[in-house]
Amino acid sequence: MLETTFSYSLEIVRGISRYAKEQGNWVLFLVDQGPIKKVPSWIRSWQGEGMIIRSAKSEVSEQLSQRQIPMVELLGEHGECPSEVLSDEHQLGQMAAKHFQERGFRHYAWFSFGQTWWSRGFRQEYIQAVKEWGDNVHVSPFSLRRAESVHAPNFRPDQEKVLVRWLHDLPKPVGVFCPRDVNAIFLLNLCQMEGIAVPDEVAVLGVGDNQILCESTTPTLSSIDPNGQQTGYQAARLLDEKMRGNPLPELPIWIPPAGVTTRQSTDAIAVEHPDFTQALRFIRENATRRISVQEVADHLCVSRRTLLRWFQEYLRRSPEEEMIRVRMERARLLLRETGLSIEKVGLQVGYPLVEHFIRAFREFHGKTPRQYRLQGEGFRERPGPEEPDFYVKRNINKSERSEP
Repeated sequence: MLETTFSYSLEIVRGISRYAKEQGNWVLFLVDQGPIKKVPSWIRSWQGEGMIIRSAKSEVSEQLSQRQIPMVELLGEHGECPSEVLSDEHQLGQMAAKHFQERGFRHYAWFSFGQTWWSRGFRQEYIQAVKEWGDNVHVSPFSLRRAESVHAPNFRPDQEKVLVRWLHDLPKPVGVFCPRDVNAIFLLNLCQMEGIAVPDEVAVLGVGDNQILCESTTPTLSSIDPNGQQTGYQAARLLDEKMRGNPLPELPIWIPPAGVTTRQSTDAIAVEHPDFTQALRFIRENATRRISVQEVADHLCVSRRTLLRWFQEYLRRSPEEEMIRVRMERARLLLRETGLSIEKVGLQVGYPLVEHFIRAFREFHGKTPRQYRLQGEGFRERPGPEEPDFYVKRNINKSERSEP
């Protein structure tokens, strides 16, 4: 029971379908109705063997469970009716903060129309990541307004003046993280109407990565792919284990985001130093041909020591670390969006020996190129001997986390 008008839901359906095709004997019954607010009447006579659902209320899940049919919950209220497979809010918040930090931003903000339990998790983790660097996040007005359902409150016209004032008062340049692409698109439109330059003054990052939506805005919208396909795949796998009566993994199953798709809304270097900006652009354009730090310094006609000082002052990392970051982000993009072999991907990002590429990628991303590619696509039945299972325990005690 999914709402297929949203791209995230469609990706979940795609992941479920992939798993079903691998099994060969599944018959799928798709109900396009969004989060369930009331148990449908047809469920009483339905003869299915298992369900993957998104319940808007805990009582709905309780009523469905009375049928004693194996179920996997993908939404719930995160209390009495917790989600069993969901996006890893810790990694997602960290990813958003790191995306802005890598581009030199020192000012951060959060924008939404309101909050649900899942958007609150994104916000908390984003704020925590920024705090670890000694910085703060400017939270927009109305962002803490609680929703009565799983969907965040809608924008009201009487809020516009307050939001415009908040937007103008933000320290610039600033990176603004939004929990949904629709919030980010609203913010882009508001910036355009107010004459605020994006991304030079305000960089905007959303969640969802709907290609049609994100590439139809001006400027185009950068967005985090929450990996809905893998959520669906692992939900189907979990349901299969329940239907078979097998031992279950520790729940919930946290699905790592697939990555950030960088488009025009965050394609900026937030450093007011033209020579250093030129150094960053030179690295972005040439890192895959394995340039040296001295080459960068020579290109700018400055000393190596000066270049090192600039990097520590503005980015808090070394030129070598920036070159590796550029190469690894390029590799991640090629693995996700092309069918190139791992060896050819390594060659394109400056690693003649595939062993060196695999080692560097694992050190940077925490997984091998093959594991990363499989994670994004959902192609597999069981982990190989050198691959960690996706049923990963995340050692974060959420009861100790305070509300910012």
